[in-house]
Amino acid sequence: MEERQVSRKEERGAEKSAIEEQESAANEGKMAVSYALFASHVYINCLLCLRSPRDSGEVHFVRGEKQYLFDEKGQKYLDIGNSTPHVGHCHPTVVSVAARQMAELNTNTRFINDRMITFAEKLTSSLPDPLSKCIFVNSRSEANDLALRIAEVATGHTHAISITGCYHGHLQSLTALRGDYPSSDCSQAPTPDMYRGKYRDIETAARQYAGEVQHIIDRQTADGKHISCFIHETVLTHAGMIHLPRGYLPAVYKSAETLALCMPSSKQNQTALKLFGNCTALKRVGARQEWCVYAGEAESGLERLGDGILGIRPQEWFQIS
Repeated sequence: MEERQVSRKEERGAEKSAIEEQESAANEGKMAVSYALFASHVYINCLLCLRSPRDSGEVHFVRGEKQYLFDEKGQKYLDIGNSTPHVGHCHPTVVSVAARQMAELNTNTRFINDRMITFAEKLTSSLPDPLSKCIFVNSRSEANDLALRIAEVATGHTHAISITGCYHGHLQSLTALRGDYPSSDCSQAPTPDMYRGKYRDIETAARQYAGEVQHIIDRQTADGKHISCFIHETVLTHAGMIHLPRGYLPAVYKSAETLALCMPSSKQNQTALKLFGNCTALKRVGARQEWCVYAGEAESGLERLGDGILGIRPQEWFQIS
């Protein structure tokens, strides 16, 4: 009797192993087809740098939950690389609100909508003066491009100053801000990195880095290239999570104010939302901004902020028709 039970258990184990092998082979065949289709129809605009720990093949994510991602084989990965999920993957509240809104109304922002008005009111109440109006757009790139256009309209100039290693989007007007491609319309100030940067003394670094921006302003002005704006992130995420030295931005903004029409601008990325004791990190700037940009899929956990929002100071010189 015992031998028969052991035999049946072994048979069930063998059947289970066979089924698992068949499923594994089917998954591998499916993945081979997926990779072939990917290579044939999707332009690879970046290197696939993450490989499976089991077979060293490219990871194929099929599901996300909380702080984890799952591949087609059920392998769980701790996600510390994505910057956009602010409250974890597939947060049930966010999913529910998004689904409810999609089922109720999905249109552009040219029409009056109570939720848009309520959200704009809540958002502007969290912004420092004089920021009091919102322009809702589709992406961070569109918001930053619009910011540059506003600066050009307001100042009559096109030359911008950004920080080396910054990230503002992939439009032609924005790639030059990073410094990867030389541009006559943009100058890069040194990254104010207190750890690996040019200046590291805690007492003098902020003033010295701000002096580098002043040097750019002086040089460009002498060459007849007046500055339209100084654009920066509140926290330099793409450059390595660099926190700007205390006093740096007020000093830079003061330099910008010496120009008749230069407009300081701060970009509010996902990392700066909700992580510094306030809804935003704008209070850390310590200076007056003409506009700020909420960039990326910023999810507060209560409601989805959208893909790109430009908070601006109302001005008579800029009329949106």
